[in-house]
Amino acid sequence: MDKKYLFWYVTVFMVGIFFFSSLSYAQGPVFTGGAVYGQVKQAESVREAALLNYQIAVQNSFADVENSLISCRKLVDQSKAQAKTCQSRH
Repeated sequence: MDKKYLFWYVTVFMVGIFFFSSLSYAQGPVFTGGAVYGQVKQAESVREAALLNYQIAVQNSFADVENSLISCRKLVDQSKAQAKTCQSRH
């Protein structure tokens, strides 16, 4: 092989190595040592915590509504009792 062709062959080979290795690294390293797995697990944990907080908020809302309905019922009963008392006195 002639030196001229060998030079061009090596040059094209080296450019190809640098070009394609930079493209593959731009997508991310192939081996991350479990970092991606850890990030997925952390994101799942955050999602589960948010879901639990949402469920607690919904349960508290239902409890608040129930307590308010009970208070309204008690006020209606008291009002009826007072109305009967007033009617019996007059």
